Amino acid sequence: MFVSLIESDNIKCIIDINKNKQGKYVAKTAHRVVSPDEISDIGIKNIIVMNPNYLGEIKSLIDDSTIQIIEI
Repeated sequence: MFVSLIESDNIKCIIDINKNKQGKYVAKTAHRVVSPDEISDIGIKNIIVMNPNYLGEIKSLIDDSTIQIIEI
């Protein structure tokens, strides 16, 4: 929903650990859903975390210090 409410041209993809969502696309915006393993291949530099309850888990999955994690 977030990606459909903002200027989504600046968002490359949606990251989700749910394997059932990976490889699919978001309705309306057509952003591809990728796994955390694909982040470095895509060239992601910033990650927006929508739910702070998952912040620790996300930080543990992202081992690239060049990626900035932004909490909303």
